[in-house]
Amino acid sequence: MEILKILFTMFVVLIIIFWVLTKSIITGGIKNLLLAIVLLMFVFIGTIVGLRVGNVIDNIQSSNAHVSSWMLLNSPVKFTEIVGVNYNGIWLRTVDEKLYFGRDPFNYGQTTTYTPKWEEITITPSNEPTVKKGESCPDIQEYPKEFPGEIAECALISWLHPGGGEKFYFALLKNGTLWEWHDPRVGGSDMLPSLSIGIGLLVGFLLGIFSGVLFLNILQKRYKITLTWLGDNTSH
Repeated sequence: MEILKILFTMFVVLIIIFWVLTKSIITGGIKNLLLAIVLLMFVFIGTIVGLRVGNVIDNIQSSNAHVSSWMLLNSPVKFTEIVGVNYNGIWLRTVDEKLYFGRDPFNYGQTTTYTPKWEEITITPSNEPTVKKGESCPDIQEYPKEFPGEIAECALISWLHPGGGEKFYFALLKNGTLWEWHDPRVGGSDMLPSLSIGIGLLVGFLLGIFSGVLFLNILQKRYKITLTWLGDNTSH
């Protein structure tokens, strides 16, 4: 919610600037209109620069975040199909058409192997995330370049929580083993810009205002140009 506070602050400041410039233009005419445009250019450039810097910082933070490697999920049998996955676990089918449910398969990177609580079941899940086949797993390509083997099927699940978020990829290999990839970098940034981008945006916005006002003050002193702020038209 911090990004919303930042955006609200920027909105309030913009309203104040708009009011000041409107009063100034009304009392100062074309001259002040041109000066107002100059100030807005500084604000725009500062905002763009701040946004860019915030984005660079966000990318650096993301690249330095802990992201796990491929982890083997131990199982008593070999699988041939991912049936479904949700927040409780994953369903898989074996070569002899038996259905297994792996409860709590989410390994948060503590070990290179992990053993879910497997149980044989008879009920097929419904309305679970779509499972992708082999070459139709493009999303998984953004993760490790070296896969543990040839992927037969894959499934993705992610969720948000107050501290950030989680994303898990499950890859069923053609040799029947199940592997997992965990990415903890999911967060509010999936819905809104990250906090570092928001801070960069706000800082650039405020620096743009400061630089614009400073530039206009220099113009006033050097060229005797006056911007009538808040309708104060005492200087000409």
